[in-house]
Amino acid sequence: MDIGFLNELISPVAMGIALVIGFLIKHAIANEEINRFIPVICCVVGVVVMTITDLTAGTFDVETILSGAISGLAATGLFEAFRQLFNIPVAKG
Repeated sequence: MDIGFLNELISPVAMGIALVIGFLIKHAIANEEINRFIPVICCVVGVVVMTITDLTAGTFDVETILSGAISGLAATGLFEAFRQLFNIPVAKG
């Protein structure tokens, strides 16, 4: 199964904004109850950013929501990849 089509759906802007917000939540509010919802928060942030972007361009469809969700979840994965690559310890709450 080829999942290469997901690359077309990822928005660097939405992913970057979701990454920054997830990072701030992770390190500003070091609480395990909040940290477990970071992927959901990043997903919602990605959807909101893509919705705003597409509404200003005048185009909005289901692909916009999917693209935002994938971008937000990709931000979560990107954070975890960098954390493991550079052996950054997990913030404990």
